[in-house]
Amino acid sequence: MLRKIFLIGGLSFLSFLIANPREARAQRYPDRPIQIVVPFGVGGPNDIIARLVGDQLGKELKVPAPILNKPGAGGALGTSFAAQAKKDGYTLLVTSHASFITAIIQPKNVNYDMEKDFEPLGKVAGLASAVLVKSNAPWKDLGELFNHIKKNPKTLSCGIAVVGTVPHFLWLTLNSMGFETNGVIVANDPEGISYLKGGHVDMLILSVHPVAPHLQDKSFRGLAVTTEKRVKDFPEIPTFPEAGLPEIGFFPQFSGFFAPAGTPQPVLEILSSGLEKAMKEPVVVDKLEKMHYSAEFQGPTEFKQMIHSFLQKIRPMAEKAKIIK
Repeated sequence: MLRKIFLIGGLSFLSFLIANPREARAQRYPDRPIQIVVPFGVGGPNDIIARLVGDQLGKELKVPAPILNKPGAGGALGTSFAAQAKKDGYTLLVTSHASFITAIIQPKNVNYDMEKDFEPLGKVAGLASAVLVKSNAPWKDLGELFNHIKKNPKTLSCGIAVVGTVPHFLWLTLNSMGFETNGVIVANDPEGISYLKGGHVDMLILSVHPVAPHLQDKSFRGLAVTTEKRVKDFPEIPTFPEAGLPEIGFFPQFSGFFAPAGTPQPVLEILSSGLEKAMKEPVVVDKLEKMHYSAEFQGPTEFKQMIHSFLQKIRPMAEKAKIIK
């Protein structure tokens, strides 16, 4: 009788697996390497983050996790490749807020929807931008600087990154609030730093990590950061609400892991759990923080909500600025 029960139970389970092949595969997941697509070149921030966290994720899941760099079209080439991959958990995407902005301002150049075609697995790194001046500038805080700008509009110059970046959107926001400066586009981080050091611009809006040495040696002064909380390495720099501009809020800048939409839920849960464990490894946290990234893991639900809020903020700004191509 007992043997008969086991036989019937085994046949029922076998029938379930035959009728539900995706669930059957999920039962064995992962049983081969997981490819991690980075839509940017080797050596860039997303590549470094993907290799660091991806290596630890592979260790957690006991399979290799090789990186595939597919740069091009502002990240659209690699992102499109990942969106069209099999929905089996063996191709993931590591990208940043930049890919979401590209999809907004260059809709004709992308064949995917970042919110509909991908499932967030988790945010693994956060980044801050800051309003910066030279340490010998007459403005000691954001209030003093903006009082000067209000009284003397369009007299100061502000170095900003290329159109469609978070520093650019922050500059647009400040100008719309009456803090009008003459924007000077800088080609890259080193150029922006040299412009401020050389006095070619009065202020600069740039990511914190490339200017960290200049904040540490006190040649630059940070007046406000775009993050929700103060940056761990530079606690003296207030957030915008703390600096007296609560209406600015914060501009999320992030890197995270994504899977193609339609990936089985059990697989998504395994991947997200593996990422969370990977982000608890001291070596991962230490290396991210040394690059001046926050290393606070954010799970799928919170990450998805943050992304949605970010897009709700950026999209109308892009439309108003008429930078959608």
